[in-house]
Amino acid sequence: MPCSAAGIPVSFTLTDANQASNVVSQLVPGAGSTAKGVSIELLRGGRPVQLRTAWSHGASSAGAQDVPLQARYARSGGILQPGSISGQAILTLDYR
Repeated sequence: MPCSAAGIPVSFTLTDANQASNVVSQLVPGAGSTAKGVSIELLRGGRPVQLRTAWSHGASSAGAQDVPLQARYARSGGILQPGSISGQAILTLDYR
């Protein structure tokens, strides 16, 4: 994330693009997903991110800043069936 100014408080929120009301760390599978019993889980710094919950990134510094986000496959219950899976998330940045 490029920043042109330092010292501005920054927060982020992740939202599931396929189901905006989703508040857990696992995305709802996208249209056309065929895998069963698995989902895509979003992580920040190696820990699950609760969707729709803002977190502080701290104060900005001038220049590039990393946002440590990852995704992984996670069991979602039921019978495991091979196939494809997709998910989409919206990252909202708030700075004041």
